[in-house]
Order: sequence, then C-alpha cells, then structure tokens
Amino acid sequence: MESAAAKTNPASPAELFQPTPFVAHPLFRGGFLQTIAPRYLPAVNCLVDQRHQVDLEDGDALVLHQSDPQVSTGDTKDQQEAVPNLVLYHGLGGCHRSQYMQRITDGALALGWRVYRVDMRGCGQAIDLASGINHAGRSDDVAAALEFVAQRHPAGQLFAAGVSLGGNQLLRFLGRVGAGQDARPAWFCRLLAAVAVVPPIDLVACSHNMQRLSRRIYNHYFIKALFDSIGTRARQQAAFQQLLSGRRPRTLWELDERLTAPLSGFAGAKEYYESSSSASVAPQIDLPCLVVSAKDDPIIPAVCFAGVQWSATTTWLGCKSGGHAGFVGPGRVPWIDRCVLQWLQRF
Repeated sequence: MESAAAKTNPASPAELFQPTPFVAHPLFRGGFLQTIAPRYLPAVNCLVDQRHQVDLEDGDALVLHQSDPQVSTGDTKDQQEAVPNLVLYHGLGGCHRSQYMQRITDGALALGWRVYRVDMRGCGQAIDLASGINHAGRSDDVAAALEFVAQRHPAGQLFAAGVSLGGNQLLRFLGRVGAGQDARPAWFCRLLAAVAVVPPIDLVACSHNMQRLSRRIYNHYFIKALFDSIGTRARQQAAFQQLLSGRRPRTLWELDERLTAPLSGFAGAKEYYESSSSASVAPQIDLPCLVVSAKDDPIIPAVCFAGVQWSATTTWLGCKSGGHAGFVGPGRVPWIDRCVLQWLQRF
C-alpha cells in the first residue's frame, strides 16, 4: 500500500496536516501508469464567467479565466465579493483547459470559492499574445496574475496553487519575496497559503533524469507539446527560426539549450536551470506552503526534494507513489485534488 509521509518543520502552523494516505488504483500502479491515468478519468468542463487579459511590462500578456461560485439567494454584493480567490498555474504544455486545472476548479467552486485559471505567456488563449515563451523562471508572471486578482478584489483572501512547471514558478516567487530578492507586494499579506504539486525544483537534476534512455517517450511528449504551444509572435524570433533550420531536439536539455535559453535571455541551458530552479530559495518561503511529490515520478526525481532545507512554514508531503501529477486512486476524484483543497481550507 502506498502512503504519504508529511515532513514539516516543527514550527510550522500546518504541523498537524495529515491527509489520508494515497493508495494507487489497482489498475494504475507504478509511476508510468499513474502519470497517464488521469486521461481515463471522466472529463470535467468548468464554465468561464469572465476572461481577462493581463498585460506584462515587456509587451507580452497572460489570460486569466475567472469562474465564480453559485450565488446563494439573499447574498449581498459584499458577501459575494468576500469569497476566497484561488489562482491556478499550469504545467509545461498545459493551459486553463488542462484536466487537473478544471478538476481543482470544480472542487473549489463547490466550496464557494472563486477561481482564476491562468494561461501563462504563449499558452492556451495567450498563445499569440507573447513574443517570449513560458519557462520555469517566470515567477514575475505568477506575481502579475496575483497582482491582477488582488486589485480586482481588494478585500478578498488570496490562495495559489501550481502544478509541475507552474509549481516551480510559484515556489520561486514565494521564495524570492521571502528572501528579499523581489519586493513584497502590498497584497502579499492577503495571500494566505499556497500549494505546489510535483514541482521541478532542481532543473539540473530533472534534466539529467530526462536524458536517460528510458525517458525518451517523455522527451518526445514535452518537446511536441512545447512546439505546439509556440505562437505566431514567438515563431518569428531568430532563436526559433534557427532551431527549425537544424535537427529537431531529442531531449529537453537540447531544447532548452537551443530554444528556451536564447529566447528567454539566458546564455544556455545551464544558466537557465541554475537561475530558474526554486530549490535555492525554498528555505526563505514565509507563508504556509504545501509541496507534494511522488517517489515514482518519472519526470521529477525524488533526489530533488530530499536535500532541501524547507522553511518553517513549508510542509513537504513525499508520497511513495503518484507518478507525475497522477495520484489516481480507487475513487472518481484523484487524491491530489482533495489534498490541495484540504490544505488550502485550513487557512
């Protein structure tokens, strides 16, 4: 039986967080099967009540998809405005339509929360609104989305969750603010808690893992997903045109060396990885934060998490199984969806 072990600093306000241990579905045991298992779940389609374009300082833009909870008869406008606001960030090749984004949204709406699903730059409906591309170091974009929601709801509570790449971006934002490397926004005191699900916090270790022969199928998937997500403006950049003139990248490292790094202002993949990994700033996170990983994740090796000195406010939940953002058990709702919302509800 798979189980989860929560490791937190004794000073953590979430010291007693003990979710039900994860038990894998009998048909989906092991990291690979857990990783692909969510595609066999019933599809969830959440309505979008409003869409917002968030312009960034460099001329690119994000798109936020707002879903509002049902209004109870008799609720005043102030009561409707006072509901918690959850901002969700997707992973590589994902967008607001990704099933994990929609499932968590569905669960949060049932709790009476308002949800903003973010299409990061160059992703989803923001695909043609950016000359740059989404990458692991885009913590400024995380801040921009939260800034928009905070200004839109000046008295509302804020929560944030990121999956995979979005989880690293979120942790990097929190850690850099905690370390004083980035300014602490005025609304930061209203950001009550955060969750990062299987975040690639050590990009060097992840890259080495992905260069193994057994990971070829994952390289192919992510490279295709990234190519498909590059919009018209980004395709006009010299780095992309140069990439097209040569052999197609075979590994994520090669893609990052030839495309992500030059298109994003890094000297190469090594500088990109070292600059964008959140592990170096994770010890400075100073708000309640849950980090969930799986030992059998084929994308993010367990070694990424073992050596991190987590902050006093951070809880690391290291599961024996779950794959990469799978965590599909016997029920219809994946364990990870319940875990994320149970954590956030504590605050």
